[in-house]
Amino acid sequence: MMFLNLFKNMANNSKDYFIIDEPKVKFLEKAIVNPVIILFAAMIVPMFTHIPYFGRWWLPFVWLVFNGIILGSPTLKKEILYSVIGLVTLAALFYLVFYIIEQNFHFNFSVIDYLLIIMYGIFFLFMYLVVFLQEAPYQIYQYIKEDKNV
Repeated sequence: MMFLNLFKNMANNSKDYFIIDEPKVKFLEKAIVNPVIILFAAMIVPMFTHIPYFGRWWLPFVWLVFNGIILGSPTLKKEILYSVIGLVTLAALFYLVFYIIEQNFHFNFSVIDYLLIIMYGIFFLFMYLVVFLQEAPYQIYQYIKEDKNV
């Protein structure tokens, strides 16, 4: 009898049940975007337009952090940490490029071209880290959203 009452109480409290990795969606639910789309936008949009104030380098990170906030991502702290580390590293490399240009160093090869390749590598490394951290909460969000619509 006691087991039956316990089971009934659990059934009545099913609204209180939640998965620990379940994203806690905020009020801007319609603004949530698949993080892979943000990654593709970071790759494709700069080919067709110029984003002022070096926006091609920092804007995708800001967009991913905003996306994580409104998604209620449980990995948000890691996403922000990776974004900040990536942005600080890119800023240091920008400073190095401008320093080399200012000092008029003469090399047999174009150091700036190689530094740009390194900058793109670091940019996409940290973008991938943030995107694939955010992908799991987004998939859970999609599953819950589909479940509510059925």
